[in-house]
Amino acid sequence: DSLLRVAEMSNKEFSPETAKSEGFRITLGREYVIPYRFYEELLCLHCQRASDVWNNSRLMAIYAENDELVSRAATAEFLRCNPLIHSLCIEHSGHRMAQPEHLAQALDAAAEFMLS
Repeated sequence: DSLLRVAEMSNKEFSPETAKSEGFRITLGREYVIPYRFYEELLCLHCQRASDVWNNSRLMAIYAENDELVSRAATAEFLRCNPLIHSLCIEHSGHRMAQPEHLAQALDAAAEFMLS
């Protein structure tokens, strides 16, 4: 879902059929070409959102409040399906956490979590 949204934003002529033969062309600062096989793997992972692999108290999900790639609904559903995961929302941040304070908050939280 997220990869399709970004591909459509990056390329007005995008279609899933074209992606199957040419891959996804995405522009985020520079152009990326993502093989269709990667998308197929993402779909498989999407189907496994609720599992013992993910639902683990030793995992932490750090996500952006204004993520351009992963919708808030998708993040909320993933966390709902895996209630043992620790989570932190970086407020006022986008997917890349481009502001130094956003990245610092994410790194500090990750370090504290890993060392606890």
